[in-house]
Amino acid sequence: MKGIVGKKLGMTQVFDPETGVVTPVTVIEAAPCPVVQVKTADVDGYDAVQIAYDEAAERKVTKPELGHLKKNNVKGAYRHLLELRGQTEAIVGENVTVEVFEPGEKIKVTGIAHGKGFAGRSSGTASTAAPARTARTTSASRARSVRPPLPRACSRE
Repeated sequence: MKGIVGKKLGMTQVFDPETGVVTPVTVIEAAPCPVVQVKTADVDGYDAVQIAYDEAAERKVTKPELGHLKKNNVKGAYRHLLELRGQTEAIVGENVTVEVFEPGEKIKVTGIAHGKGFAGRSSGTASTAAPARTARTTSASRARSVRPPLPRACSRE
């Protein structure tokens, strides 16, 4: 099983001059990810590789995580640890880079969406509604929101 962790930087396009086709592509920053731990079915009950990514200052990483990284001979401090399930030939301490992939190879990409929060009630077509009937709303303000009556001298005919 091959895998690497990256960060999406944006989108761009690649132009093929022979066919004239423009292909949209995603630009991903994939820094080298050191292998922290290799888990096996015999010891841990499943096969996986634990890799670290997003290098950070040592003061920004907790002491237990720093101890785990140093115990497994990983130089530097990393913000995140991630497990990639499946059997692999990775060795603890080596870096996983984009060279593990072949040019043109199909890959599976997963991502995490950034939360945008609750947007509130949708206003629909921006039409105005009558004011709510609360203790502060008087009958005069409700009357203004309704179509005014026709004068008595006019008829509807």
